[in-house]
Amino acid sequence: MDLKNLNFTDFVRYSLTGLNFILFVILLPVIYFMPGSLRDLVSETSVLVILLFSIAIGYLMDMLQVYQFALNFRKNKAVFWQQVAETLEIPVEQARSYFSITSVIWDENSAYDFGRRRAEWVLIFHTAAALFISLFVWIFLVVSSYLKNGFSDSLYLPICVALVTFLLTIRLYQVGVKEVNKHNQEFLLVMSANKKKIKEAWKLTEKNKLGR
Repeated sequence: MDLKNLNFTDFVRYSLTGLNFILFVILLPVIYFMPGSLRDLVSETSVLVILLFSIAIGYLMDMLQVYQFALNFRKNKAVFWQQVAETLEIPVEQARSYFSITSVIWDENSAYDFGRRRAEWVLIFHTAAALFISLFVWIFLVVSSYLKNGFSDSLYLPICVALVTFLLTIRLYQVGVKEVNKHNQEFLLVMSANKKKIKEAWKLTEKNKLGR
C-alpha cells in the first residue's frame, strides 16, 4: 500500500482494525502484567513499528475475512443475494455481478460513499474479533498468575476486564449485524430505484469485455 495515498476508508478498514487488535490483544495485557515494559512500548521507534504493524494486521484480517465469523453472517449474506436477485429479476447466481455497478451508482448519488459505510461495519466486526481474542489472553494471564502466585487482590481488575470484554464483544457483534442489515437495505433501495440503469450498465460492461 502507498501510505501517501492512504484515504479515510482505508484508514478505517485497515489501520484502525490493526490498531484495535494491537491495543486490546497485546498492549493492554502487557501494560498491566508487565508495567515495566511501558517505556519501551511508547518509544519513538516502537510507535512507528506499531503503526506499520497495525496496517499489516488490518490487511491480514481483511484477507482472512474475519468479519464473516459473525454469527449467521453467511446465512444473512445468502438472503441478501436472494433479495438482489428478486429486485433485479435475475437468477441468484448472477446477483454478485451487479454489486460493483450498484456501488458506483450509490457513490454518484450519496455524500456518504459506499466504501466508507462498508469499512465502518467491517471495523466493528474486526474489533469484536480482537476483543474476543483478547478475552482469552486475559483469561490465560489470570490463570497463569493464579497458578504461579495464588489468588491475590491484583487479579480482581483483570477478571473484571475479562468480563467487560466479553460483554463488549457480544454488543459489538449485535451492532455490527444491525449495521450490515441497514447497509443492505439501503443498497437494495438504490438498486430498486436504478434497476433499469444497472442492468443496462451491466450489459454494456459485458459487451466491452467481449469486445477486447
